[in-house]
This record gives sequence, C-alpha cells and structure tokens, in this order.
Amino acid sequence: FQKIQDLIDDKDALVFVLIDEVESLTAARNACRAGTEPSDAIRVVNAVLTQIDQIKRHSNVVILTTSNITEKIDVAFVDRADIKQYIGPPSAA
Repeated sequence: FQKIQDLIDDKDALVFVLIDEVESLTAARNACRAGTEPSDAIRVVNAVLTQIDQIKRHSNVVILTTSNITEKIDVAFVDRADIKQYIGPPSAA
C-alpha cells in the first residue's frame, strides 16, 4: 500500500489497483468471531479497510477486485464498493 500511495501522490498519474481473489485479504470477520478463522484474520481485514479508505480519497486511483467466492468477503469491504458487477462463467463459444 505504501507503493500505491507513492504512485497516487503524483496527480498526473492515473493508478489502477487490481486485487485478485480479494476474499483472501478480506475474509468475513463474523467467521473470526465464530471461532472458525484465526484472530490475525481480523487484523488483516481491518488493515486492508484502513488502507483502502486512505487511498480511495484520491481522485486518480481506481481499485478493482476479483473474487470467485463473494460470500466470503467482509460486508464492510463490500459496502465500500461504488460498483459491484457480477460476471458469470464464460459461454461455451
């Protein structure tokens, strides 16, 4: 995230951040409270949310994420998304 911050500080740059398989960084914290995830997972999600909030304030950054397991993503992360787009499996063609 520090590298991203350095890039977006240049107001002439347009920065795209792609987080693939975002559920690995933003696992639903309610699973942690239920005891099925380690407590370190809560700290990771909190840190990611804090960093997303910091960089999202800049108008020259676009954050894109992907996931195959959307139900595992923390609600607070999903709430921060301006656009949520489902793209289904590819067609046979």
